[in-house]
Amino acid sequence: MTPICVISIGHAGRTPPDRGATFEGFYEIDGIRAYAAACAAQLRTLGWRVEVREGKYATAKAEADALGAVVYLNAHINAGMSGRADQRGEIFYDYQSRPTNGLALAASIADKLDDWTPYHVYPKSCRPDSNGKPRDSDYQEAYGCIRGVRAVAICSEPFFLDGAHREQLRSAEGLARIGVAIADGIDAWYKARP
Repeated sequence: MTPICVISIGHAGRTPPDRGATFEGFYEIDGIRAYAAACAAQLRTLGWRVEVREGKYATAKAEADALGAVVYLNAHINAGMSGRADQRGEIFYDYQSRPTNGLALAASIADKLDDWTPYHVYPKSCRPDSNGKPRDSDYQEAYGCIRGVRAVAICSEPFFLDGAHREQLRSAEGLARIGVAIADGIDAWYKARP
């Protein structure tokens, strides 16, 4: 049976149109589209069916459910380093997911990204806000992007637009490498499942 992955382009489909974060004239949504296309192409090469969607997250999640998707990827690029010299990546998974699902998938993707990035990528659980604060260590924004879908769901934030190495990462080559690494991580997780 052919495994299915649905990739939802972060920020697309919002009203008014939302390009996500911007830094030095680079828009988040442009980078997302580039690495999502590379991810989709690599997954197809590996034998996956991939559907890339721009629009409401609820619609993409419903389609993932209708298709019987194995993986749902909500793709983003982080921002908010305020020009600091550090850099990192984060792959979020639902805190309720079994360790062999969410954590294992996020860790597999992080490992593939770590193979070549000059910084560390962290798998992180996310959950709904638990203490009344709008932004806290629950990563509730990432949780909102992936909650409620039956597939193993992750929210990818592979680097910061305003962090170190940003020029390399925002290049066509860098974004393509990110997409391929994410796809390789998804495929490795799928093949290693019990």
